[in-house]
Amino acid sequence: MQHCKNCKSPLDQDCKFCPNCGQKVTNTNKKKITKRVIATKALMIADTLFLIAVICALLWNYQHPSLPNSVPGSIYKMVITTDDDGSKQSETAYIVFHNRPTYQFADSKEQAEEFRKNASNNAAYSFVKNDIYLYTDDIKLVVVNHDRKNINAKVENIDQDNSTNENTHVNMTKIE
Repeated sequence: MQHCKNCKSPLDQDCKFCPNCGQKVTNTNKKKITKRVIATKALMIADTLFLIAVICALLWNYQHPSLPNSVPGSIYKMVITTDDDGSKQSETAYIVFHNRPTYQFADSKEQAEEFRKNASNNAAYSFVKNDIYLYTDDIKLVVVNHDRKNINAKVENIDQDNSTNENTHVNMTKIE
C-alpha cells in the first residue's frame, strides 16, 4: 500500500490525489517496474547478441579451419593443371597427409587408403603460414584459398634458385 509523501496517510492503489491533504500522488511503483523491465530487456538483448557472435565465430571456424588443424590424417584427390603455351594438361593423383607430418603420393584412392593404414617411405611436410611444404619433392604449395574440403594452390619449387611455375595449379579435394 502507498502512503502520501506530504501527510503520510494511506492511499488507494488508483488514486491520483491524497483524500486527506489533496497532494498529487505520483506512482513510484510504475517507475521501478519500468526501470526493471528496461534493464531486463537490455540484458536479454546483450545476451542474444553475445550468443549470435559466438555462433558466427563457430560457423566461421567450421567453414575456414586452419590448414594445420584440417589437413593431417586426410586423403586428398589432387588435380594438377599445367598450362604451357596455351595447351592445358591435367594429371590426377592422391596425397595422404599422415598425422606424423609425413605424406605419400598414390595413384588411386585404394592405394591412398592402404598408405594411410600402413605408413612407410614417407616424406616430411610442414606448414609455414598458409603454405604447405613437401620437402622430399622440393615443392611448396602456395595456398590461394581453402575451406573444409578444398585447397586451391599454385606450385613453387623450393630448390636453389627458388623458381616459381606460375602455370601449374593444384586443386585438392578432401575425400577422407
